[in-house]
Amino acid sequence: MMQARPLISARYLRWLSRHAAGRGLDLAALQIQAGITPNCGDDASDEIPCTLLALSVQLLAEAARADAQVALLD
Repeated sequence: MMQARPLISARYLRWLSRHAAGRGLDLAALQIQAGITPNCGDDASDEIPCTLLALSVQLLAEAARADAQVALLD
């Protein structure tokens, strides 16, 4: 029996992208660097793997931490 991958609405990824943009972070660019298809989740009615959302959150957290460290050095 094949295991099903847990899915979540792509709306969460779209919201996360807008939230990141409001803070000056480009989620799409981070996803491309991580090898994620740039148009993944473009359609809000789509479903995406939960792991994709988790990875996107991790990428944003790392980018925000890097930005904060640079700000401390300035």
